[in-house]
Amino acid sequence: MSEPSDLRIIRRRELAELLGVSGMTVWRWEAPRGDLPARIRLGPHTVGWRRRDIEAWLAKRGAAEGAASMTALLSPSGDPRPATEPD
Repeated sequence: MSEPSDLRIIRRRELAELLGVSGMTVWRWEAPRGDLPARIRLGPHTVGWRRRDIEAWLAKRGAAEGAASMTALLSPSGDPRPATEPD
């Protein structure tokens, strides 16, 4: 039986893929700046994030950056960076 998406825990690799960044960028966003929601310790060497916390963080971040940024954050490409126009 699959768990509801709001209770789902995602691991670092899946989080990086969802955000369209590297695992190192996830670590940078998490470490000193505390940009990401708090992680959950699953074991001695294993951490994860609640999917609902990540989705809320994306929505909040998108609201702060405006509607255009939100579209970029949730785009099918998975790239969380706002699209830029060519010069």
